[in-house]
Amino acid sequence: MPKMQRSQEQFPDCFIDYFNTTYYDDLMESYDISSFCCGIQEYDVFLKDNALEYMRLGISHTYLLFHKESNEVIGYFSISMSGLRLTNTEKEVCGISHVPYNQCPCLRLGKLAINEKFRRKGYGAYIIEIVKGIALLLNEESIACRLIVVDADVQHDANNLYFYEKCGFVRSECGNKKRVDIIGMFVDIYGQPIIYVKSNDANEA
Repeated sequence: MPKMQRSQEQFPDCFIDYFNTTYYDDLMESYDISSFCCGIQEYDVFLKDNALEYMRLGISHTYLLFHKESNEVIGYFSISMSGLRLTNTEKEVCGISHVPYNQCPCLRLGKLAINEKFRRKGYGAYIIEIVKGIALLLNEESIACRLIVVDADVQHDANNLYFYEKCGFVRSECGNKKRVDIIGMFVDIYGQPIIYVKSNDANEA
């Protein structure tokens, strides 16, 4: 298992906060969520209209990346637990060919969006490292989680495929072959170093 490191030196101008019911009103008042625009309406609507409800229903949890000085939302991501069927070849690559299960426990990255104002600055890759850290923390503290899975949205942005590949993801051989708007991908968190970023602590961000 890779060792967990804590580092935020690359982006000292931002911090992570958690979208929840306890201080939702304070969150909305303190930070400008309403003006968030990533250029894709579906993702903007999800943040403003669906993220909190999905959290209440236990469907997904949403994290927000804020800019320290302007309090603008740089980006957000939503995650939930999931499972992925691996082929024998994929199990062999992951070093688990001897395990008598085809389903592998994983963390699903359901949404990832960056404010248009902050795009092409590396924040998307930074969020991926945060998600990897969360997956590793799950392993250390509560529940097994070997992979991170994502459906790369190539309908809205064909470059998403290359973005995830650069972040270490590979195509899933058992992905949905009938859909052309998404490409199922995964990354094995045991196969690469993890940078863990502590959430909910602006002083360390």
